[in-house]
Amino acid sequence: LSGAFNLKANNTNSLEKFVDVKEIASWSKDAAAALLENGYIAGRPGNIFAPKDNLTRGEMSKLLDNITGELKNKEGTYTGEIDSNLVISAPSIVLKDMVIDGDLYLAEGIGEGEVVLDNVTVNGRTVVRGGGENSIIINNSSLKGTLLVIKKDGKVKIVAKGSTEVASVSLNSGAKLLEEDLTGKGFEEVE
Repeated sequence: LSGAFNLKANNTNSLEKFVDVKEIASWSKDAAAALLENGYIAGRPGNIFAPKDNLTRGEMSKLLDNITGELKNKEGTYTGEIDSNLVISAPSIVLKDMVIDGDLYLAEGIGEGEVVLDNVTVNGRTVVRGGGENSIIINNSSLKGTLLVIKKDGKVKIVAKGSTEVASVSLNSGAKLLEEDLTGKGFEEVE
């Protein structure tokens, strides 16, 4: 899940709070720390991580709910405030007049379809894994966290319009970034 949601640990020492930290496999420490630092896992009572136990169905359900936050998987226009993460997993979705306090995931389920952000503020990261060659439109919006692009075939176009400001862009795949009729800062730092 840490890899699927592109989570990174700041410090694996955060796992030291667990009394059974030595039982956590070294290969999994970064992922476990990332889930802990982001508040998606808390461990079991008594500061126990229990790395060798199986997850219960309820624990897995809670973990998935914590990470995904809200899911939009039907075309349409959505508004309002989201105080968690938001996952978009369908084409032809418009987010309008929204504030998203967590991360916004534009998932593979979008396919080559279009998603429009119109007057949207994303306080966390925006992770682009779906969309096509003419498909992600950001109008009069503010992406305060990093815009992280990880599209398998690298064929996605992201258009910034109006007063849009994207503080930081990290391209981990190919992508076209276009500024069109821009009055805001657009794409500021691109890596």
